[in-house]
Amino acid sequence: MFNRNLKEKIMIRVYLSWFFKKLSSSFALEIILFAGLFFGLTAYVSLVDVFNNLPSFSSPGPVAGFFWSAFYETETVAQVLFAGMVIAFAFLFKDIKLIVQNFLLKKKQGLQFACN
Repeated sequence: MFNRNLKEKIMIRVYLSWFFKKLSSSFALEIILFAGLFFGLTAYVSLVDVFNNLPSFSSPGPVAGFFWSAFYETETVAQVLFAGMVIAFAFLFKDIKLIVQNFLLKKKQGLQFACN
């Protein structure tokens, strides 16, 4: 009885360790972080109203000025959430770029192997 209980406890720990290791892959964490920051931002900022007040895209100057003004005039919490979203997006972009590069490299290696 004691050995079985000990074995079950050890296996539960092994499975939990494996699960959290899989969950902690940088890509999954970055997606979760980005989504959490996005939903947190929507609690402080009405994105619909921001885009309704947006000037036309005829020239980039007024649009950039509008976004800078909107960012500067909002609450500090929303600024921090937005900055976190930008950082999380940069890491997501880096990971997506690596995934695409690896896919294309494997595809190219597969074609070279098939041609030989």
